[in-house]
Amino acid sequence: MERAILESERLILRPVKLSDADAVYEHAKHRVISRYTSNIPYPYPKESAKPFLRKCLKKLKDNEEYTFAMVPKNKKTLIGIVSLHLKWENKRAELGYWLGKKYWGNGYMPETVKTILDFGFNKLKLNKIYARAFVVNSASKRVLEKSGFKKEGTLQQHYFKNGRFYDAYSFSITKSQYKTKNKK
Repeated sequence: MERAILESERLILRPVKLSDADAVYEHAKHRVISRYTSNIPYPYPKESAKPFLRKCLKKLKDNEEYTFAMVPKNKKTLIGIVSLHLKWENKRAELGYWLGKKYWGNGYMPETVKTILDFGFNKLKLNKIYARAFVVNSASKRVLEKSGFKKEGTLQQHYFKNGRFYDAYSFSITKSQYKTKNKK
């Protein structure tokens, strides 16, 4: 699988590297990052960053996943992660992402999602990209809707985290919906 590098107006989306471990830890160690993600624990152990990145690189090599570091063109350091977990047999992928708290509210996630959708539909030839968001995560819901995703339904008690169950919304966008949205 190729090691794609994507570019948007303000960001470079490049494959993660082991040298990103410190930046991953610096962002993921904050409770607010863990709060609405299904697989980031709190507290986030510093020694977890490199194994996470190794797993991402192996999945890239095995043609199972693209995981990108979100890097502002003017900063050169990782501020978040975005990934496509590929399901080739069904021509679809699950979108996952997180962004360091100090970068919230700057429009980076919609910009990133737009870039990833273009890559998924036009380069990878996927037919559907889907995502899940905790019901209590209104910011993620807004990002997905702004990006053209449609809510498919509510997954009741879908995640168990920190001793309690959380409902999640299921969202998706198909290639034809994406092409229609981007003709406007």
